[in-house]
Amino acid sequence: MQKIYSLTVFFCLVAHGISLAAGGPIRTTISLPLSSPEVPVMRVAVLQNVEQAHVEFSSPYQVKHPVTGDLLAQGVTQKNIIIHTTPEGIQIDGRLIRLPYFHVTAEDEMIQIEGKTYRARLRVQKNARGKLLLVNEINLDEYLKGVLPKEVDPRWPMEALQAQAVAARTFAMFQALKNPNAAYFLTSDVTSQVYGGKSSENSRASEAVEATSGQVMTYRGLLVAGYFHSSCGGRTTRVDSVWNASPARPLSGVTCGFCAGSKYDSWKTEVSLEDVRNKLNAHGYRFGPITRVEALDYDRSGRVKNLAIHHSAGVRKMLSSDFRLFVGAEKIRSTLAKFQTSGGKLFVAGKGWGHGVGMCQWGTKTMAERGWMHEAILRFYYPGIQMTQAYVSPLHASEENWFSKTVGTIQSWFGG
Repeated sequence: MQKIYSLTVFFCLVAHGISLAAGGPIRTTISLPLSSPEVPVMRVAVLQNVEQAHVEFSSPYQVKHPVTGDLLAQGVTQKNIIIHTTPEGIQIDGRLIRLPYFHVTAEDEMIQIEGKTYRARLRVQKNARGKLLLVNEINLDEYLKGVLPKEVDPRWPMEALQAQAVAARTFAMFQALKNPNAAYFLTSDVTSQVYGGKSSENSRASEAVEATSGQVMTYRGLLVAGYFHSSCGGRTTRVDSVWNASPARPLSGVTCGFCAGSKYDSWKTEVSLEDVRNKLNAHGYRFGPITRVEALDYDRSGRVKNLAIHHSAGVRKMLSSDFRLFVGAEKIRSTLAKFQTSGGKLFVAGKGWGHGVGMCQWGTKTMAERGWMHEAILRFYYPGIQMTQAYVSPLHASEENWFSKTVGTIQSWFGG
């Protein structure tokens, strides 16, 4: 396995398929810097655009200055603390903090936010709209322990869980390296990776994270955007067929077939054209009454690339990936689909679930059941990648130190 000795910069956008059309093509590979061997720290937005939040502490807590670390406030074990914004700053439990943001830590490193428990540190700040933004600052492996059980079934084979752990770690680091100065690098929902904090952790999923600690995917020495999705419907697709993205061999698409028979293999849905119009207009469009939705072209995987929206004021072209998300990814599960309009309704019949780029999660389950190791699974879905050790976890580091000391002791016995 190729080894990288460290990292400093860390880790917001798309695992399940948010649009990335603005500006030039987005990068799909990025440099992996050398630095300290510490586990990178993630910033995950767990609550945003709210007026107030309810938090609880099961141990004494402290509020600290984000730069100097000076103590600003403190409290004992407490329930139902309210955090809210004011014109002057942010109030926590009635105490006004006149700073754009601050950190909150608990003695037992556990913080409950709106009923969910999170590890490590909380970053509290106002966003650009003056609303509350709560960010969980947590090391990457601990973060992944709260991701895996939300992304795949922890009862799946261990090699499938380990493949998911590496893909999710690669995705998270890639997003952070693109946004090193951002208030947060990832959200906790499907627009990044679903993250449930400590409340969602599972022992088997945590085992998979620990077993692969530090493992990421690189291509020609660069970190790969580790996109993944639920089910590809038989073939994954090129990243530049879905988004305005730079093509890359690991994201060029493969024939899968391993997800055949999954519960998301085929599906049908219908939605009223009036509902379609309302959903699109809620995202900034100005459609009149819609009369027809027509597929214009397809990529080589069979997915619709562009749609024509016929409405009372004319015809407008739209990326099918945008259309799917705006109308609802729970309804239109993929763009590997046929679109028909009749009687004021849109009928869609398709295969798979998700954007179709990168790893097919249901495919990994079948592959692992057939004996594939997680490295082989990842090389199948991301052609040309190398497995790279981006950092060494404290657990693995202590094991390596123990091994080195033991070898040194044995060598000294024999004068080696």
